[in-house]
Amino acid sequence: MRVESLARRLDYLLRSRLWAQILVAMIAGIALGLGLSPSGGAWVSAAPADTIAGWLALPGQVFLALIQMIVILLVLSSIILGLASLVVFYLLIVVLLARRNPWQFLTAVREVQSLAFSTSSSAAVMPLSMQTAQTSLGVRSSVAQFIVPLGATVNMDRTALYQVVAALFLTQVYGIDLSAGQLLLLAVTTVGASIGSPSTPGVGIVILATIVAGIGVPPAGIARIIGVDRILDMLRTAINVAGDLAACVVMDRWLPADAMTSSQ
Repeated sequence: MRVESLARRLDYLLRSRLWAQILVAMIAGIALGLGLSPSGGAWVSAAPADTIAGWLALPGQVFLALIQMIVILLVLSSIILGLASLVVFYLLIVVLLARRNPWQFLTAVREVQSLAFSTSSSAAVMPLSMQTAQTSLGVRSSVAQFIVPLGATVNMDRTALYQVVAALFLTQVYGIDLSAGQLLLLAVTTVGASIGSPSTPGVGIVILATIVAGIGVPPAGIARIIGVDRILDMLRTAINVAGDLAACVVMDRWLPADAMTSSQ
């Protein structure tokens, strides 16, 4: 009974879990290769083994290509999950520090996020961001006119998150081992480069190509992620402008009414 129960569980696992199917296929491929190898199991002689290996080469290449496609999707989903967690973080800041209703905040900034998503440029959305901050969120004009341009320049943490994950992905694809110090240097470099990056569409991929070239990734490696970069750039920009407006409502509550006026 225990053997039958274990067999049913294994059958369910293989039918419902993609990672289990991939793991079984990898183990089966390794076992078959060892069995056919003359220096391994030597199940057949050298000439038939070469013929069988030639037949299995194409399915093996297709399998590896599918694995790479799955890995790219996993990297894409992890970046989107990280961006979604930043939205939750901004909403917590709005609730705890600005004492605002998060649903009303999301309702007020949806037009700005829609325009940012379509243009992928924080600079292009800046006039609408300042107008939304003043009219829909009730932020003082002096605060909005200072925070929004500043955020469009330095509020690029989504770009830093994306570039670090993408750089690590490319190093793993090309088999480049990074030490702990190199990982730390990579993170610091990407964060610093993202802060100074222009708020124009597609500039992140140029900065990423420069960074990964310094750690041994060939420039052609950028082609592996350039297909999804535009979509991620649109998502990053939409969250960037939400962060700028969240900073506006926080500073509007914290700063005295005459602080910005007197500084001008």
